[in-house]
Amino acid sequence: MAAEVRRITWGGTSYSARSAGTALEIWSCQLHAFCAVGALALDPWLDAVADLVSTFHTDPHTGIDETESLDYVKASPIDLTTGHETADPVPQWTPLTATRGGSTETLLPFSSSVRVSIDDATRSRRAKGGFYIPRLSIAIQQTGRISTAAADLIVGSAGALLLGINTLAETQVGVYSRVGHSFTPSTRIRVGDVPDDISRRRNAMRETYSQYNL
Repeated sequence: MAAEVRRITWGGTSYSARSAGTALEIWSCQLHAFCAVGALALDPWLDAVADLVSTFHTDPHTGIDETESLDYVKASPIDLTTGHETADPVPQWTPLTATRGGSTETLLPFSSSVRVSIDDATRSRRAKGGFYIPRLSIAIQQTGRISTAAADLIVGSAGALLLGINTLAETQVGVYSRVGHSFTPSTRIRVGDVPDDISRRRNAMRETYSQYNL
């Protein structure tokens, strides 16, 4: 095979309860990897990546709540000029059994999440990427932060995912930028201790008022 950049997309459904519940929203995450000559063909490569993603999703250290199901993992080469996926149809892995997150701690607000940031330890904007983890259940301290220990566990789990992908033959996780159609290998993963507010989710929540008449 020729050298190519492959887009990894995985996603699923947020439910209203841990045992079953009503579907509330779909979610997805995305990474890119450069595959040099000698990398596995796309289908077996996807199988290997999907195993790593599934482990990341169910690992209690990641902190993903049991309300979050992993429904698919997809991988496709992309056109470096347009950024569009070139496989048709896009190869997809689907779990044989229900795959839920592995945490049952206190849920973060629906509009909050923690971001896994990746870069090459420089100030280059083209090298900065990452993804938001599906809804977490994790303790929040009185300061509004997650503990250093919790952040360390999350970044360790994310590191295992990315290192696992990097151990596949001739594969390197990185950041694809449409600006200059560049790919920058990632050398660092970071997780902050302040949960991020996802404005799209917050703005989609219709507020209901309780009322008291004077």
